[in-house]
Amino acid sequence: MSVPTNPVSLELGKYNFDEKSFKIDHCLFSDKLKYTKEEARLAQSMKGADQERCYFRTTNTELRVGFVGGSDVRFKVEDSDLARKIEGERGNLKIEVFGYVDSVERERVGGNLVKERTVLIAPQKLLLIDSGDKVIFETKI
Repeated sequence: MSVPTNPVSLELGKYNFDEKSFKIDHCLFSDKLKYTKEEARLAQSMKGADQERCYFRTTNTELRVGFVGGSDVRFKVEDSDLARKIEGERGNLKIEVFGYVDSVERERVGGNLVKERTVLIAPQKLLLIDSGDKVIFETKI
């Protein structure tokens, strides 16, 4: 995901040995819309909590883009050798996301629709690409 000359940096989380998977550690892939009052009040409860969903802004200032179902996106890697390779290169990997537009939303303020639209994309396929632009892993949702 990017706009010309400005790619979005998505970080791959550490390998989860129980689930045998990697998760994307970025608020774009969070389904949490808002913290509860309790979560917001207690700083300690925020440790390990999902981040609030954030949005990617395009060059069109009236559009913001986010993902729906992003909290469930995982790179399932059963092969331990491949998992070690991915873990070793985590900081240098690029992630490409393919999906479809799930919905387009607009808010109302004072009974009038605002100009800004929120486009929610449902991810369908993700690629992990190494520094040599070679696809090293692909997953379908």
